[in-house]
Amino acid sequence: MAGVFIMVVRPLGHLILSSSTRTFFPKPNNGRMSLELAATRAYLRTAARSIANPDEQTPLHVLGVKAYANDAALRITDAAMRICGGAAFSEHLQLDRYFRDARAGHIMAPTADALYDFYGKAITGQPLL
Repeated sequence: MAGVFIMVVRPLGHLILSSSTRTFFPKPNNGRMSLELAATRAYLRTAARSIANPDEQTPLHVLGVKAYANDAALRITDAAMRICGGAAFSEHLQLDRYFRDARAGHIMAPTADALYDFYGKAITGQPLL
């Protein structure tokens, strides 16, 4: 669950917020990426608290957090790659690695589409299988 966050979102947070790369990210995009990162962190914390103290919402958090964090990583890395252009492939920034890792997480089972399907069934009272 936290793998996508640890591999992609957390390093991007440091990259987005670091002063050395601020010139790469125009302010509106920096703001969007930072808000996306903050929302993902908040949901990850909510899911972790739910797992630590399980209740009827815990399965929903487990299903949702991987899909949500991975989708956030996809959007953030995509925006960062487009903004940086060719510089995104610099070893200094490592954006190409984060971009690749976000895509790998999106297709690794269970896929985000499958998780969203399970989540949708769960919140509407349908059987998961």
